[in-house]
Amino acid sequence: MWFLFLLLGALASLVGLALCFRGLQFMRYLLPVLGFLLGFMPGFWGALQSDGGLLVLLVGG
Repeated sequence: MWFLFLLLGALASLVGLALCFRGLQFMRYLLPVLGFLLGFMPGFWGALQSDGGLLVLLVGG
């Protein structure tokens, strides 16, 4: 499940970069932060709660 959040995070970052080129400066900073939170935090919590926690943390985080 964590990889879906990682994918969403990467997508949000890409959208943020695309909007940066369209001149929306505030979205340039907002979306990569949202992307980081969407991608990293579920991977981190999944790592803490799973048996192979460190591997999930390294791959998903």
